[in-house]
Amino acid sequence: MSDNGFIKLRRGIFEHLQQNRISLTEYSIYTVILGHANWNTGVWFGNALSLQTLIGGQLTQEWVLKIMTRLHTKGYIKKFSEQGRKGSYAVLVNNFEPTSGPYVGKRLNASATKDYRKLVFNEAGDELEVDGGFLVAGILAALGASACCVGPLVLLALGVSGAWISSLTALEPYRPIFIGLTLLFLGLAFYRLYLVAPVCRAESGCGNPRSLRRRRLAFWIVMVVVLGLIAVPWFAPLFY
Repeated sequence: MSDNGFIKLRRGIFEHLQQNRISLTEYSIYTVILGHANWNTGVWFGNALSLQTLIGGQLTQEWVLKIMTRLHTKGYIKKFSEQGRKGSYAVLVNNFEPTSGPYVGKRLNASATKDYRKLVFNEAGDELEVDGGFLVAGILAALGASACCVGPLVLLALGVSGAWISSLTALEPYRPIFIGLTLLFLGLAFYRLYLVAPVCRAESGCGNPRSLRRRRLAFWIVMVVVLGLIAVPWFAPLFY
C-alpha cells in the first residue's frame, strides 16, 4: 500500500447489501481487501491466511477462502491464485478507482484483466456509452436486414409508387449478413449488461442498480423491436 492517498468506497455496495446481492460477511471481507489494496492500482497481495490475520482470526482460514471465492464469482474481486501453489497472490478489486498515481480518473477493469502485471483500466463513464452503441448498431443492422421488405411496404402504404422501389430488393442477398451483425451487437450488449461488472463513475449513476435495471429494460425493448424488424420480411408478403 502506498503512503498517501485514500480509498473510495462504492456507493452502490450499500444497495447491494439491501438487495442481498452481497452478505454482511462478504461485505466485511471485501472492505478489508479494499482498504489494504494499493491506492495506485487496486491490487492487494495476500491469501486466505493473511486475510484471516488482518481480521484478527475472527473467521477460520477455510471460511475466509470460501468468502473470497464467492466475491470472485460475483465479480467484486478477481483472484490470480494458482492451484497447488502456496503463498501470496494478486487480488484485484474490480471497479477500483485510484486516488493517486498515473491511473487517477480511471477504474480498474478486473474482469478484462488477464494478467495482474498488465492491468486493464477504463475511462470512468465509458460503460453506458458502449452499451448504447451496441444497441444502436443492432437497430441499424436490423433495419438493413428488413429494408428489402419494410421499405416497399411503408412506401406503398404512403401512396408512393414507382419502378425504383423494386431496387430496394437488391439488399435481399445481404440479409443474412445484416442478421448476423444484429445478433452480434445484441450479444455484445447482453454480455456488457449481464456478464461483466459495469465500469463507470459513481456520480454518473450508471453503476447504480436502478440505472442498471433501466438499461436492461431498454435492452429487452430494443430486442423485441429488432426481432420484429428481422421477422417483417416473412410476414410482409401478406400485406402487398
